[in-house]
Amino acid sequence: MSTLRFLREKAGVLVAGIIGLSLFIFVISDFFGNGRGQRIRARKYYELGRIGNQSISYQDFEQRMQNLIEIYKLSGNANLTEAATESLREQVWQQMVREKILDSHYKKLGIGVSTEELDELVLGNNPHPIVQQLFTDQKTGTFNKSFLVNFLKQTEVEETAKKYWLFFEDEIVNDRMSTKFNTLVSKGLYVTSKQVEFEKNLTQSTVDFSFVMKNYSSVKDSLVKISSADIENYYNSHKNSYKRNALRDIEYVAFEVTPSDEDTKQAEDWINKTKTDFADAADPVQFINLTADTRFTGSYVPLSEVPPVLKEFAKKENLKEVYGPYNENGTLKLARLIAVADRPDSVHVRHILIATGSQRTLEAAKHEADSLVTLIKKGTSFNALAMTNSDDKGTAWVGLRKEEW
Repeated sequence: MSTLRFLREKAGVLVAGIIGLSLFIFVISDFFGNGRGQRIRARKYYELGRIGNQSISYQDFEQRMQNLIEIYKLSGNANLTEAATESLREQVWQQMVREKILDSHYKKLGIGVSTEELDELVLGNNPHPIVQQLFTDQKTGTFNKSFLVNFLKQTEVEETAKKYWLFFEDEIVNDRMSTKFNTLVSKGLYVTSKQVEFEKNLTQSTVDFSFVMKNYSSVKDSLVKISSADIENYYNSHKNSYKRNALRDIEYVAFEVTPSDEDTKQAEDWINKTKTDFADAADPVQFINLTADTRFTGSYVPLSEVPPVLKEFAKKENLKEVYGPYNENGTLKLARLIAVADRPDSVHVRHILIATGSQRTLEAAKHEADSLVTLIKKGTSFNALAMTNSDDKGTAWVGLRKEEW
């Protein structure tokens, strides 16, 4: 009996040690083995680009893109053109580049914007230009602080207004930090006395000389003798100028890939089976991203833009029902409402900034502004002109209308 008890006591410690060692080997093998390899492959598969030594994933970029598109639509631009979409993508990428590169310098240099400073930029006697643009009465042309105060109160109870304001608040903070950084750099640049002395001596040095010039065309060809050796020497020293790239003659045929009746039937069977799983999915967004050929975009669509086949289904506002399958341009689809929301029009202002400085004089800026006004009066899209001509890239796309509050 004592021997059995002794074995149990010792075996308990031994078994615990074996289990701990097994778990450790399992974790280590997953980290250095296939598990780690799968994570690396997945990260490379979804890698959109690299900024410095940091990887930018498609998911992060697309999430920020959708957030910006939603702000763009809240600004009164429901329809996105290809040019506008491309401009937004470029804006998101440039913002990510700034964050990955400049934000680290901001932190090292201690550059930031305090809460008190932000309040002064919004509610102070000299508010930030973005605030002035948003809350200037078009009828009087003066900044209306009561509009601003009422709007800020509205953000406390309305999520849409809050989200819209936070976007502009981030723009104000980023612009302020950028101004501080540029000021710090510019104040650190100066010209030494030795450089001034060198430039002065260089510009003051002059030389007087006389010369005679004869036009080569006035020289007779018979007076110029060119030998075969001259031609050979010239050719040998300019061989690269006479090189020709290899040419290719390619013939190809194109085959249109169309599904057979059997392919169509298999697709119909699969989507009918998937319909039940889609309806029962607790997280429909994840289900779409894992199952569908396209990813979930996450943006609201006005009822007027819903395809005709889905309008009656959308009007029901049933978040559990799944419509379909239905055929759209040769593709079988299922539809399910993710969310329904009433989104009122927002109150905004639009502008095109023509900056002056080393690249453009005040007179040139006025001339360019007059040209843009002429184009707008003739019916050219304000949004297109703002995106292609405004120097304020942070709000160049915000083509908005001003209404009564």
